[in-house]
Amino acid sequence: MPWLITSLSILLIRLLSVLPYKENTDITSGFTGKLIFFRIGAFLSGLTWGWCGYYFAGQVSLDSQLYISFMLAGLLAGAASSLSVDKLSMISFVLPTIAPNIIHYLMSEQDTSIGMALMLILFMLFIIYASLIQGKNILENIELRIKSHESEQKIQHLAFHDALTGLPNRSLFNDRIEQALCAEMRGKNPIAILFIDLDGFKHVNDSYGHAVGDELLQTIANRFKTIVRSYDTVARIGGDEFVVIVQKIEQRDDITKIANKLLREASNPMEISGHNINISSSIGIAIYPDHGTDKETLITNADNAMYLAKDNGKNTIQVHAA
Repeated sequence: MPWLITSLSILLIRLLSVLPYKENTDITSGFTGKLIFFRIGAFLSGLTWGWCGYYFAGQVSLDSQLYISFMLAGLLAGAASSLSVDKLSMISFVLPTIAPNIIHYLMSEQDTSIGMALMLILFMLFIIYASLIQGKNILENIELRIKSHESEQKIQHLAFHDALTGLPNRSLFNDRIEQALCAEMRGKNPIAILFIDLDGFKHVNDSYGHAVGDELLQTIANRFKTIVRSYDTVARIGGDEFVVIVQKIEQRDDITKIANKLLREASNPMEISGHNINISSSIGIAIYPDHGTDKETLITNADNAMYLAKDNGKNTIQVHAA
């Protein structure tokens, strides 16, 4: 009965120590403190099991002592395997659990005591060694899984984002506009497609080199990202061409306001690699449903409006004429 009460008490304490973290999804928050607390719990649990084994072994017959030793050995085999991912926690549990039982046999005058003590020492060393190997394998497996997941995410990101600017590429842009059209067809709200082409970008590449041109595109992309709202999309679909999807438009003037902000940001001077660079942009706008009800028509009309803006002197905005 005392043994049963002790076992249940230890299980209850360990359960209560876990409950505060059950609902905490941020496992990185206070990780060091949690790990120290866990290690202390493992040590105290092992110490309690070891002390109980030592105490009860001195009160019972040899058969019962062997039973206690084998029970503790079985407990160690399971616990050490579970704790193997953190070798300090594993050792903190194994040593105080088995050491008192070993001491008991070394101090006992029974004929089998020395043999049992040696057997437990060998068993303890084997358990520690096996757990260290298992823990290493588990950690390596976890590391491989993490790297595989990160590689998969990176591949997926590269498949749908522009490698230079990090903006959505043409594939993701097409998906976003289709989703936007499906959503707005039900709500009957307008959507605007802003087709942006940088004026004089070829001159920058020819005069300063492609490295400066690439940095310019990155700078422009970062500026555009600060202008659009969280539910809008700015994408780079190739070269110096950007496209913006403007959603949830309450007033038509909002489209022009966003376009003017994009125009100003593109024309603000930039210092890149020691060069002061000034460029501008031309923006063409097509609005759903006025200028088309499908993706292809809207993009084509926005593109045509952009070329008209270039023909009108560049650094200007042109809305598609229905």
